[in-house]
Amino acid sequence: MSIIIITLNDPNLAKLLTQIFALNFDGEFEVIIVNAGEPLSLENKKIKVIENAPRNRGLQLNLGANLAKFETLWFLHSDSSIDKNSLNLISSALRSSEIGCFRVKFDKGGFFMKFIELGSNLRVIFRNIAFGDQGIFIKKSLFESLGKFREIPIMEDYDFSMKVKESGYKFKLANGYITTSARRF
Repeated sequence: MSIIIITLNDPNLAKLLTQIFALNFDGEFEVIIVNAGEPLSLENKKIKVIENAPRNRGLQLNLGANLAKFETLWFLHSDSSIDKNSLNLISSALRSSEIGCFRVKFDKGGFFMKFIELGSNLRVIFRNIAFGDQGIFIKKSLFESLGKFREIPIMEDYDFSMKVKESGYKFKLANGYITTSARRF
């Protein structure tokens, strides 16, 4: 599995990498970081880093996918927090689908954030629209046949979901959660 992380000076990246290398998974995986911020000083040879990427999320995600050596791509934002069984949950979801995502939770907030969580998760079920905060995963062959992400600075995830929907594919919700930062809200 190829785990593609986009980042722009996110202090949470180290925490996410620690979680990734503590995953319960018997298979192989690689980590590709596409960095649009200050240079990273990572000494882990298991991590590929693309430095000086443009500040364009769609382009960043595609740059990572272009380097991916595995058939399964998992796109993460650097402010995500993942469960130790995430890769197994992805593998399980992809047995019955070629694309999926996780249910989302926020790291902080009260009623308002719970309402956004519920809306995000229901949006996948009823409208077949996933956002990047939900950790979209997809078979590389399908990703390429759909034309990848449109190389736009924001809303590349919504645009991609529209391609998925128009092509007749359905996002499979993995049986787990991804936690994301509430700071943008």
